[in-house]
Amino acid sequence: MQNSKNRYRSLCNASFEGLVMSDNGVIIEANTVLSQLSGYPVSELIGMAVVDLFAQEVRDDVKAKIQTGYEKIYESVGLTKAGATFPVEVQAREFLHENRRVRCAAIRNLSERYKVMDELRESETKFRAVVTGAHDAIIMIDGHAKIIFWNKAAERL
Repeated sequence: MQNSKNRYRSLCNASFEGLVMSDNGVIIEANTVLSQLSGYPVSELIGMAVVDLFAQEVRDDVKAKIQTGYEKIYESVGLTKAGATFPVEVQAREFLHENRRVRCAAIRNLSERYKVMDELRESETKFRAVVTGAHDAIIMIDGHAKIIFWNKAAERL
């Protein structure tokens, strides 16, 4: 039995996302990744309300999802112990554990993804500004020899 619990804990701590198990919205288990995301030691996470890991403005939504057993992926706003907020993706599922219904949720930090998306948008904006403002004709062709873009200078030609 102890060996099984050790394997379970090792697997949870090897995850790339924060994992939390809760009973009626109260945390009963958490992994070290959640500890790193939130800034709370695992020992402090145990006994906390799950909604306390989220920014004040989204807590009602998170609470409603917990109460209704919502299981689809959704985005929300995480909150660290220090009070910093960050974008998160949450997916949860209810299951039977030790003869009681519990909820397990995976919480992923989306900060890096959002940063990359912002950089990509900025890069695309700069590219479009250069291409559309160029005095030379610029034509983009796909792999099937179809024109997929041209600028104003190419249009004038």
